[in-house]
Amino acid sequence: MPGKLATGLRAWTGLLALACVLLVAQPAFAQKTVIPDRTYGEGGSREIEVQTYKDGSKTTFVTVKDKNGNIREHHKHTEDPRNAFGFATSDTHDFFDAKGNKTREAWMSWDSDGKTNYWHEMGYDGKGSMNSGNIYKKNNQGQWEHLRWNDPLQKWEPADPAEPKNPPKLPKSGRPFNFWGWLDADVTSSVYLGGDFVLEHAVDRFLTMGVDASYTHATPSSWAPMADFQWTRGTSEGVTYTKWQAMGGIAFGQHVRGDLYLAPHALAGIAGVSADYDEMSVSNATTTALALAFGVDVGKRISQTMDVQGRVDYNPTIRSDDVRHNIRFSAGLRIRF
Repeated sequence: MPGKLATGLRAWTGLLALACVLLVAQPAFAQKTVIPDRTYGEGGSREIEVQTYKDGSKTTFVTVKDKNGNIREHHKHTEDPRNAFGFATSDTHDFFDAKGNKTREAWMSWDSDGKTNYWHEMGYDGKGSMNSGNIYKKNNQGQWEHLRWNDPLQKWEPADPAEPKNPPKLPKSGRPFNFWGWLDADVTSSVYLGGDFVLEHAVDRFLTMGVDASYTHATPSSWAPMADFQWTRGTSEGVTYTKWQAMGGIAFGQHVRGDLYLAPHALAGIAGVSADYDEMSVSNATTTALALAFGVDVGKRISQTMDVQGRVDYNPTIRSDDVRHNIRFSAGLRIRF
């Protein structure tokens, strides 16, 4: 009986410990978003989920699907600065063909200083059998060892001494993990419409207000053409100024983290300004100038097709030797399609 009691207590203790582990492992905060992706052709998607845990660790999951909904890539990035084994950061990468067969996988880890401490990758023949692979690990002396998979013999062997022993760079994974946990994403075709505020550079700075509208047309690359039109109006020292800008340029790929994104752009075009002096004796002439805009769109996704977006630009106008250092702010809605 005492033996059964001890066995029962051990079982309950184990279940309690497991429950505690599962409770602690629950994410304290999770963000999930789905964005268009053309890595495997038009109509694909990229699902990004960021889970932040109570112990300070964080895991980012990325799943890439083709237009038919087939999973083609799955990535997992974990940041755990308090990991007892010294693996402050680790990645796993899995790649699949259109039929769902795994073609490649890799996992690696880095210490708290950002130095690689393990690397393991394997290739598959499309039928579930491994046919290639590399392992990079450190021996007891802290030196790198390189093992290669010998497919005919079906075993790991030391690689040729003439080959590099240090691990290579991360495998190509469509859109890799980027700075501070942000991820690169494709440029998406979209229309933006928002309220516009321009801090105009003059003898005394003043504010003009109006509307800003832009259109971005997606391309297969990480940048896309962008067209922008702005109309604002404001008064300074009794004079009312009306200003319009028509610009075109480049929108660059977004950096995504959860539902948030950053998207830089660079534009150039022409600006026209007319002044209303409210005096019959003064004509209301319109002057034109070169207009530039260098800035970033910052947004949050609120649905599969709509975002709330803000825009900040350095927006100078240049005419002859006169340069006006204007700052533009905008906020509105962005519709993706």
